[in-house]
Formats: sequence, C-alpha cells, structure tokens
Amino acid sequence: MISAKCTPELSSPEKTAKSSVCEASFHPSRTRMKSLETYKQMNKDRRAKWKCDQCAAGGKRSRNTDESSDSVEDGGESAGAFDVVTAFAKLSTQMAALTSVPASIADLKESVEFISTQFDAFVADTAQMKSSFAKLENKNQQLKMSVETLQSKVNYLE
Repeated sequence: MISAKCTPELSSPEKTAKSSVCEASFHPSRTRMKSLETYKQMNKDRRAKWKCDQCAAGGKRSRNTDESSDSVEDGGESAGAFDVVTAFAKLSTQMAALTSVPASIADLKESVEFISTQFDAFVADTAQMKSSFAKLENKNQQLKMSVETLQSKVNYLE
C-alpha cells in the first residue's frame, strides 16, 4: 500500500487513515490529524466518514496527487476542531495586538503635530534673528564710519 501524500510504503493498514471520498490512504501524521493516536481516538463512524485534506477542501484527489496544504474539514474530527481552535487563538492574539494600533497612531500624530509646531516656531525665530543680524550689521558699519571720522578729526587736532 502507498501513501497518497508522501508516497513511501505504508507499513500496515492499521496505521493509516483512509479518505471516505477518494479512498486514498495516508499516514495520519501527514494530515491535519497530526498523529495516529488522534485517528485511533475517533469512533468507527467518524473514521468511516473521514475525508483527506484535499477532499475536505472540496477537491477530489487522484491517487497520485501530492498535496501540500492542510485544510480543515467542515464539521470535521476532533483534530480538525483543534486546528480551528488553535487558529482562532492565534488570530485572537494577533487581533489583540492590533487593538493598540489606533492609540499608537493617535500618539504619533500628536507627537508629529508638536514637533511641527516647534519647527514652525524655530523657523520664525530664525527669520527674526536674521533680520536683527542684518540691522546690527548695518548699525556696525555706521559706527565704524563714525569712529573713522572721529579718529581723523582727533588726528587733525593733535
């Protein structure tokens, strides 16, 4: 007997799971069940109705098709329900992390507005200082000329 998913020989029919739709055999550890124990814990009725990952997803498999995705069967076995619960728990954790994002964005917006206001004040102060500097430079030139004039008068008087 050959495994429909990984193609190595299946050692024993008791250690395989058989899809009720495509009738392919699988190592339970290579399906969404994750282990042979999970498959053995299912009652006979559930095992008889079990669908491989591809059949559970709605696509019938041929006996030589290699499957790489692990889907969860609707109304599935305990392992499928466990996968849904695990996925939901992971999703809930990720969603909880996202709940702080709006507050973080609001804090960031407030910080940017504060920095923008400070920058605008800095630009205005710099422009005022530049104007004051130009006036002082002009006044300094006038004083230099006055000093030179006074120096020449003092030299003439001596």
